[in-house]
Amino acid sequence: MAQDWVVSGPCNIYVNNTLAAAGTGGTWSSLGRTTNEDGAKIAINTGVHKTTTTASGMAAEQAVTNNQTATISFVLATIDAAVFTAMRARLNGSIFSTPGTEGTAVVGLPMVGGTTPCMVGVRIVPTIAGRKYYEFLFCLQDGDATQIGPFANQPVMHGITMNAIPNPSNNTLYSTGTTPPS
Repeated sequence: MAQDWVVSGPCNIYVNNTLAAAGTGGTWSSLGRTTNEDGAKIAINTGVHKTTTTASGMAAEQAVTNNQTATISFVLATIDAAVFTAMRARLNGSIFSTPGTEGTAVVGLPMVGGTTPCMVGVRIVPTIAGRKYYEFLFCLQDGDATQIGPFANQPVMHGITMNAIPNPSNNTLYSTGTTPPS
């Protein structure tokens, strides 16, 4: 079961490309801004394991939660190219054995923790005062879920989708408030 919500209005998107493996420290940088039409979308996914017995047949007799993840997506109308490049290098760069060898992946590389984490922090901050911000510290990309376009007579937009997992040390998926920390 998933819960979806859209953070209404334009939002500033910040990323932390220098988080330690434990999800601490680092520096937040402005990645870009969404428009009023293309806000940020967050889907909270709750994993459930259903248990059946011969007495219950196909109907579940019990359901046990297996934690939560989130899918975060946003379309950026403005983007900081240097921050975007650093984010892609952090998310994808340490997967490959040698920089520039995108066709040769390291099999079995831990993406969270370890010496070369492939995760970033994402903070979604509405530009309208008093609205809640959302901060996810363990964001990964399965593959390279970045879309650039449309083209022709349309302005170039950057669509980005990430998956967030809970902090392994305290099981927190995200934090929120009305005034983001500096």
